[in-house]
Amino acid sequence: MEKQDTFRILLKIIVMELKLRLEILSKWLQKVTTEDFYYDAHHDGKLEYAIAQSQVEVCNKIGGYLEEILEMDSDQIKDELK
Repeated sequence: MEKQDTFRILLKIIVMELKLRLEILSKWLQKVTTEDFYYDAHHDGKLEYAIAQSQVEVCNKIGGYLEEILEMDSDQIKDELK
């Protein structure tokens, strides 16, 4: 096996590993709740709840965007980058 072939195989493995890690991050972000921001319904007020809820929405939205990007094929990615 030539060095170029070995390099291509290693590069594919690295890309696959990175994609799997990004998929995990996407799922985690989409599962975020107010508890992840240490919001306590018994002790915190309305402002704290609103802030925690906004943080949850941002995380969930980023996770959704990331999931969409990971599902794109090469042509869709090229079109988005234009």
